[in-house]
Amino acid sequence: MAGRTRSPATDRRAGFVLIEAVATLVIALLLLSFAYPLVAAGTTQARLAALVGSSAALLRDARTAALVTGHPVAARFDAGRRRLTAGTAAVAIPGDVAFSLSAGGNCRDGGGEAAVLFRPDGSGCGAVLRFARGDRVLRARVNWADGHVDIVAGG
Repeated sequence: MAGRTRSPATDRRAGFVLIEAVATLVIALLLLSFAYPLVAAGTTQARLAALVGSSAALLRDARTAALVTGHPVAARFDAGRRRLTAGTAAVAIPGDVAFSLSAGGNCRDGGGEAAVLFRPDGSGCGAVLRFARGDRVLRARVNWADGHVDIVAGG
């Protein structure tokens, strides 16, 4: 019995183990792909920072548009839709982020919208956009004198 060969039945059976392992992995990955959005739901610290960065960029672009066109440009916040818009650009504020906009006296308010106005000379009406999620607070500030937009933590 030194020249013993493997039977075809043994070879077929060995292939089933590999197929079963691959099928198990595919099912596990499929279940994880459905579960991941539930685990990752909500605004993380990084997403909050990205949201404030996008909002500051939108404000800076509005200021630049006012400088280039020679006409005032407004960045508006629609409280009902939770959107910050300027021209065709928009930033959506997630529902789990507390948001407030405090604008200077020369900004236009009304109809559930607050506006941050940028003038052709680069100045703005001054505003503070406050974003909060849990104990993390970030603010985008618009300087009324020169329209400069910066981001600060806290408050």
